[in-house]
Amino acid sequence: RPAYAGWPDSDALTEALAELAALDVAEPAWQRRWLGPDVPAQPVAAGRPGRYADKALDAAWALLEIRLHADPERPANDAWAEITSGYLGIAPHPEWSWWALRGQLVQEPGYMANYAIGAVLATDLRAAIGAARGDWTGGDPGWYGWVREHVYRWGLERSAAEVLGDVLGRPPSVAALVAEIVRAAGGTR
Repeated sequence: RPAYAGWPDSDALTEALAELAALDVAEPAWQRRWLGPDVPAQPVAAGRPGRYADKALDAAWALLEIRLHADPERPANDAWAEITSGYLGIAPHPEWSWWALRGQLVQEPGYMANYAIGAVLATDLRAAIGAARGDWTGGDPGWYGWVREHVYRWGLERSAAEVLGDVLGRPPSVAALVAEIVRAAGGTR
C-alpha cells in the first residue's frame, strides 16, 4: 500500500519533517530533561538564535539559485557575496566559491528552496502540534504517537498539501517562524 512506500522525496515537507523534532535541542526544557538539571541557563539561552543560522543559509542558497536563473551570465561568486553581505552581514569575498559547499546547487537545481520552505513548514507544524498537545520539550510520551498518526503515517498515500492542510487547518504561514525568530532573539511576540 502507498503508505508503506516512504515519504515523497524532493519536497519541502520532507525537509520539514527532518526539522520537526530536531529544533527541540535548542530549547531549555529539552536540554534540562536530556542533559540534566545542572545545565547552565546562559548557554541554553544562547543556543536559541543559533538554531536558525542554518535556515538563514538555506534561504540564502535558494535566493542564489533564483538570482542566477534570472541572470545566468552573472558570476555566482559575485551574487553569493552580495547576498551574504547584504542579508547575513558577512564580509564579502567574491574571490571564494564557498556557496559551492552545497552539492544540491549542482546536482539538483532548484532543490535549495525546499530547505528554506521546509523551515517555514516545520515551524508551522510545531506550532500546530504545540496547540494540540502543549509543550512537549520537557517530556510528552504521547507526542510521537500523535505525530505518527497525523503526520508521518501517510507516506505516498496522501500529498504533502493534504497532510499539511489537515494538521494546520489552513494553508501554511510564515507567522510561526517569524514569532520563533523574534523569541530566539530575545523579543516578545
